[in-house]
Amino acid sequence: MSNPGLLQGGRRRRRAGGVLALALALLIPAGGVGAAVWVALDEETTSPTRVPVATASPPPPAAPSAPEADDAAVDLDSVDAFHLRFRKPPRAGMVFDLDSGEVLWRLNAERQLPMASLTKMMTALLVAERTRPRERVRITRAALTYRGSGVGRLPRGRRVPIEALLHGLMLPSGNDAAIALAVHVSGDEGDFVDAMNRRAQELGLECTRFVSSHGLEAGNRSCAADLAELARLDMRQFRIRRV
Repeated sequence: MSNPGLLQGGRRRRRAGGVLALALALLIPAGGVGAAVWVALDEETTSPTRVPVATASPPPPAAPSAPEADDAAVDLDSVDAFHLRFRKPPRAGMVFDLDSGEVLWRLNAERQLPMASLTKMMTALLVAERTRPRERVRITRAALTYRGSGVGRLPRGRRVPIEALLHGLMLPSGNDAAIALAVHVSGDEGDFVDAMNRRAQELGLECTRFVSSHGLEAGNRSCAADLAELARLDMRQFRIRRV
């Protein structure tokens, strides 16, 4: 059962197989909150892509408290505000208002697909919710035995500022930073992944399932509707928004 409050009217989930990558063009200019955001799932794009978006006034500098699940709802009952034509359409996608949650356009918004590095949206959320900005993270062997993209040259056995790793997580999409943060928060990555899945359940994100903190595996799955809600939660965390 979905959380009826989360999506302002409820929604029906659709499942789909296949190994696809998910790309997010979640480009918030300096203004941040109030922007229109594009979330797309495409089999060829594997890294974030910048697109021009309109933005409202800059957010206040104070760090807000974590919002309730209902506050992050996207309204799937609205009518599309415009239509788009693609030479090669994505498998799924959504354009929504980051401030109000109003959906402006959608395509297979509840189709479950692999989400690749957008996994790090939940990793960042848990870090922001469960740590303090002045903490330092000890770099363990686990963080240095990663695959795929990484910050690189993390000093084994040394402690580094957690905010530096948060930047490394979200800007170069560092898989090593994701593992280091997961171990710091939960003791090991497996326990952190359990926490990610519990948080997704608390938020009513029924499309979403995690098997790692970084998303390299196809087992990390979600849909555009869930990712829109997760994006709204992330952008209400000052530590994430400023990165």
